[in-house]
Amino acid sequence: VSSATGTYQIYTIRLDGSERKRVTYNNNFDHDPAWSPNGNQIAFASYGASGADLWIINADGSNPVRLTTNSADEMDPDWSPDGSRIAFDSFRAGNSDLFIIHTDGSGEINLTNTPDQAESYPAWSPDGNWIAFCNVTAASEMSIQLISVDGSVRKQVSLPGGVQCQPAWQP
Repeated sequence: VSSATGTYQIYTIRLDGSERKRVTYNNNFDHDPAWSPNGNQIAFASYGASGADLWIINADGSNPVRLTTNSADEMDPDWSPDGSRIAFDSFRAGNSDLFIIHTDGSGEINLTNTPDQAESYPAWSPDGNWIAFCNVTAASEMSIQLISVDGSVRKQVSLPGGVQCQPAWQP
């Protein structure tokens, strides 16, 4: 993500610094890029006049597709290992909840729906069965938790206390 053009846009670049290519072209604040497992697409949040929505675009910048059309901010997309779904957080209920949506925009579900807590930074497990995330209670206590992708099992995996956020799985 770079603001070199005056607005935050998504770019790709090789490790040696060559072949810098702008992928998004709009007047929004584009952020939170996440590569699809096969490397052909990028999911990202785009913050415009009506808030942040999720988009998918081909890696070459073609075929941008808006996944969400909500007035609430939606961000932090993370692809399922098979590339069929995206987990993200949304502020629809006044706090952050975790959602899953199919990459064609269908089948959206709210995984957490917890008015007294905020969940963010979803990260799919390599086997696709779990999502790790940051949980913050009303008392501002933070933890890393896991939730099954069907929402039926939820558990804390971090030790209590301190700042614990942005989980990542070892491949």
